Amino acid sequence: MRAEPLLVAALRGEGVPWPADADPGFESAVFEAATDQGVAVLLASAPAVTSWPQRLQSALRDARRLAAASEAIQRQDLIRLLAAFGQADVRCLPFKGAPLAYTHYPQPWLRSRFDTDLLIDPSDQERADAVLRALGYVSSAQVSGTLVSHQLQYQRRDRYGLTDTVDLHWKVTNPHLFADAMTFDELTASSRAVPQLGDHARVPSNVHALILACVHRVAHHQNSDRLIWLYDIHVLAGAMTPGERAEFLALARVKRLRSICASGLGRAQARFGTEHPARWLDHLQTDEIEPTAAFLEQGRRRIDILLSDLRAVGGWTRRIRLLREHLFPPAAFIRARYGSDTSLLFAYANRILGGVGKWFRAPS
Repeated sequence: MRAEPLLVAALRGEGVPWPADADPGFESAVFEAATDQGVAVLLASAPAVTSWPQRLQSALRDARRLAAASEAIQRQDLIRLLAAFGQADVRCLPFKGAPLAYTHYPQPWLRSRFDTDLLIDPSDQERADAVLRALGYVSSAQVSGTLVSHQLQYQRRDRYGLTDTVDLHWKVTNPHLFADAMTFDELTASSRAVPQLGDHARVPSNVHALILACVHRVAHHQNSDRLIWLYDIHVLAGAMTPGERAEFLALARVKRLRSICASGLGRAQARFGTEHPARWLDHLQTDEIEPTAAFLEQGRRRIDILLSDLRAVGGWTRRIRLLREHLFPPAAFIRARYGSDTSLLFAYANRILGGVGKWFRAPS
C-alpha cells in the first residue's frame, strides 16, 4: 500500500475513504510522505481527511497551526528585507515558492517553504550582500565562483529561535543551459506588485512564474515529481488567462523550453487533473531537439551536468575556469568543511580524490 496515491486523490478534492486494511503504521507513512512532498498543510484542508484516523487528523492540524505561525514571522522577515533592498536601491524579485504563496494560494501558509529565493541584478551582488549582513544574515560556506554557481545562501536566527534562510540568485538557475533563459531585466519588465509584502515587492508575471516552475523541478531537482512543485504548476496553469496562455506558448518556443514545459504541465495534470484548453499541451510538442530536454532524462549524474555546463559556457578559457572552480573552491569553504587545522593541500587532495565517485554515481 502506497501513501502517495492517497495524498494525490485527497488533494484533487476526491472523497477518499481510509483503506480498510491499513495498519497503524500506514498513518505515519501518510504523514511522513505528505511532509516530505511539501503538502502536509494542503492535505490538512482536504475534505477527505475528515474521515481519516483521528491521530492523523491531529498531526495534520498541528502542522497547519505551525505553518500559519511560521508564515506570519516569515512574512515580516521578507517585508523587512525587501524594504532594506529598496532603500539601498537594490532591485530584487522574490521568485519560486515564496511569491506564489501570496499570489496563487488561498492562504500563504498553505504553500510550505523552508527558504526564500530572491533574484537580483548580477551587478548588485556586493550591495545585496551588504544589506543582508547588515540585517544579521551570514552566508553559508559553499562552493562559489563566477561560473560554478549563480547563487549564495544566507541564514539568520531570529528572536524566536527560527532560522530564516535566503537563497540569493543573480541568475535563475545554476545549470548554464537554463541560467540565461530569462534575465533579471526581462523578468522585471513584466513583474507585478504584491501589496501583502510591502511597497517594494514585485514578483514575476504569471507567464514567467509558470516557466520558472517548470524549469525549477528539472534544472535543479533531477526532473523531480515532488508534489508541492507539481501543485505550483497546477495552480499557476489554472490561473492563466487565454492571453497569458498564448504568451506562455510563444515564450516556451522562443526559449526552446517546450519539452521542459510540456513535462511539467503533463505531470501536474496527471496528478491533479489540471484543466487545460483543448490541444493546449499539443502546442508544446516539438520535433526540434532542444538542448534543455536532456535534463528530462532519468538518472542524470553530476558528471552529466558538468559536461552540459562545459558545452554551454563556451570557450576554453571559461571551461578551464569552471573546472578550476569545481576542483579548488575558496579556502574558507575548505576550512569550514575539513577544519581549520587541516592542511589545505591535504584537504584539496582529499576533496578531489574522495569526490570522484560521487560525480559518476547515478542519483538514488
